[in-house]
Amino acid sequence: MSGILRRHDHETVPATATWSWWGAVAVLLVAYATGHLIRLLLLNAQTSPTGLVALRALAELIWIGVVAAWLGLRRTGWAAAFGRPARAWPEVRDGAVFGWILYGVTALCVALPVSWLMGLALDRDVVLRKVLPPELSAGGWLLAAALALVVAPAAEELLFRGVLFPALRDRFGLVTGVAGSAAAFGLAHYLPGDPVDVVATIAAATALGVGLAIQYERRGTLVAPLSAHIAFNLLGLAIFVRP
Repeated sequence: MSGILRRHDHETVPATATWSWWGAVAVLLVAYATGHLIRLLLLNAQTSPTGLVALRALAELIWIGVVAAWLGLRRTGWAAAFGRPARAWPEVRDGAVFGWILYGVTALCVALPVSWLMGLALDRDVVLRKVLPPELSAGGWLLAAALALVVAPAAEELLFRGVLFPALRDRFGLVTGVAGSAAAFGLAHYLPGDPVDVVATIAAATALGVGLAIQYERRGTLVAPLSAHIAFNLLGLAIFVRP
């Protein structure tokens, strides 16, 4: 569906990736593998809670570096494919509201039901895994906030919505673009552990990926899902650290 037209700030603008779908898949795999390989190589030397958060941030910074290097090799005009808003504030505002709504939908309609069903299937009580390591220092919390509100949204929106989603959509259609980018986003949140935690986390991340792709398609600029992602993580962080 190359050349799909979208409504953005009262104007219809073209939405076309300047790269192939297989190029997008390749850079996703290279970025993910490189980031997590380096993270795993350093993991044995770092076991403190703050160190674990730092390694997660490092992995996603590597994603940004790999994608930025790949985009730098592309022809000029790739930045325009992400959508340049006529005014940034409406996109930030709309994205923030959408992100908060998406948090409630994801938690109540996906994460909790999946966990409950898994608990029934396994005949045991379910306690959802903590997103961040326990007993973080003050510096660790600052690093965790930077990861949740800056590094992760930037890396994940750049890779999954900015690069992968439009390439799949333009080649295979909107449904495939949304589903494919959301599935990849969900799988990227896999962490080994309790099966209930693993399934619930991947399901919730996939649902979030669907919502963020729809937001990108609806608004026509990467600023909107980026703002939504930050708002989503901000609400989750606030709930996690509440007394």
